[in-house]
Order: sequence, then C-alpha cells, then structure tokens
Amino acid sequence: MSTAAATVAQIPELSEQIVDFLDTSTPDLRSLALVSPSFCGFSQSLLFRDIVLDKGKSAMKLAGMLKSISSPRQFELISLIRRVRMPIQAGALRAFYQVPLFAVQDLIFSGMSPIESPIALAQHFVSGMPELRKLTLCNGAGLLADLADLFRHLPPTIESLVFRGTVFVGSPSSRIFEGPKLQIKSLQLGYPDPVEEWLLSSSSPFDFSRLEVLHREGNQWKDVFSWFFHGSPTIVRLKMTRAMIFEHVDAPHLAHLTSLGIYTTSSWHMAYIKGIIAKIPAENALEVLTLAIPQEEEYQVSGLVEIDQAIDTANLPRLRRVDV
Repeated sequence: MSTAAATVAQIPELSEQIVDFLDTSTPDLRSLALVSPSFCGFSQSLLFRDIVLDKGKSAMKLAGMLKSISSPRQFELISLIRRVRMPIQAGALRAFYQVPLFAVQDLIFSGMSPIESPIALAQHFVSGMPELRKLTLCNGAGLLADLADLFRHLPPTIESLVFRGTVFVGSPSSRIFEGPKLQIKSLQLGYPDPVEEWLLSSSSPFDFSRLEVLHREGNQWKDVFSWFFHGSPTIVRLKMTRAMIFEHVDAPHLAHLTSLGIYTTSSWHMAYIKGIIAKIPAENALEVLTLAIPQEEEYQVSGLVEIDQAIDTANLPRLRRVDV
C-alpha cells in the first residue's frame, strides 16, 4: 500500500466519502477493497449489503464462497447482507440450505412458477431470516396454496408486502389461521387476483388493522378499498395508479392522509384527479401531494394549469410539497 493510500485510510471521514462516491460501482469497490484493510472493511459493507442473484449459478457461487471460509469470518460477512434479490428456484434456494442469511431485512423473490414451485425450500429459506421486514414477489405466477404456505413461515418482524407483476391461481386451505397474526404496516397490490380475497380471509396470517401505507394498481377495487378504510383507520400514505379508483373514496377517508399519490397516463383521467383534490375536507393532514399527468404534449400545459387551480381552490394548510 502506498504512503498516500495509508494516510487516506487513517482518516475515517475521507475514507467514507471515497467509498460513498463509489457506492454504485461494484468493480471499483472490489478494487478499493485491495488497497488496505481499512478500505476493505468499508468496501465489503457495501458489496454485501445488497445481493443480486439472477440465476441458480450465482446463488451457488456465493453460498460456496461463504461455506469455504472460517466461522467467525463467515458470520461477519453474512451479517452485512441486508437485501437479497433472487429467483424462487430450487437450485438458488438449495444453495443456501446450510447458510442461513440471518441479517436480511428485505427479500425480493422473482420468477415464481406453478410448474417449478420449490415451496419447501422457500419456507426453509425465509425461516432463517429472523429480521426480515419486507417481502416482495414480482414477475411470476404461482399457486395460491403455495403462497399461503410460504407466508405462514414468515417471521413476526415482517411488516411490508409487495406484489408486483404477479398472478396467483387456485384456492388455499380454508382452515382458520391459529396463533398471533403478523402486523402489516405497508402493502402494495397489483391488479386484482385471488390473493386479495385470501389476504382478508380468516385463513390469512396477516392483520391489516394498523396498515399505514397502501399502494394499489388497477381500477376494480371498490369492495376491498372500502374494507381497508374501515378496517385500517391508520392509513396515512396512499398511492394509486388508476385515478378512477378514487370515485369510491369519501371525504372522511382523505382527512387523515399525510401523503397522497395519484398516477395516471390517460388525459381523460384529469377530471378524476381534480375531483379527488376537491374531495379533501377542510380539516386535513395532507403534507405531500404527488400527481402524474398525461405525457401527451398538448395536455402538459393545460394539465398543469388545471391541477394548479384545483390545489389553489382546495384548503390544504399543511401542504409543503407538490410533485407533478
């Protein structure tokens, strides 16, 4: 190590700035880890913080590396892994059967398939994550019965569920879930499918009575929407990707929101957006309003003017930011 590198490594503030600058560059972080023991520690904390396993081979490679090192060092490296993105495939899951990723807080499963459904391996995988707080299922299709079995193995720390680009079919077991339910604070749902009905059933392991953040796509959600607002009075952040859904919302439902997001790409939804803003009661807690208007050039200026007029007309005393 050069004298200059040694000097820099002895100044923690400067070292942290260098590492932060290279945060998104994996090759540079790998090179930096070879400069000095100090830089090695900084670099590894970022390299292992967010792990992306795009196929079974990459999972086996990482698991093999972790198995090959001594126990104290293995524990140290695994404790750095906070987020994992991986396919829900037998090869990838089996690779970690003897290497529990106990520090993971954010898990993203992709590519679920009703043909290959290694649900027993997935159950074992998540059961070794006692600190897991967020589970995302994306870009896949599966059996609702398998999903229900997986969810029953989630740790009590789970508080956020995300369904994105997923479709589930079939029927899960109708037996009533016994034991304490998992308190979910944040929920993102895609287009309507049977998972909605099951989440709200007595066989679901989840409790949404303290839900704070709700993000919903689609526009056919009248009954479930009403249930959430009557059963989850704690919702303070709401995001919808179809403006029409808000025709089912009454003014009292909007009074306690601190953040409201409405996303639409159709010019004829502008009337809905203005109607939603007009529905917000005088006594409200809204602080952040995020609106997406149509991308057509002819609607950009007129859309901004219409939204600006609607906001000026509404009584929003606590509003501090508008993102359009």
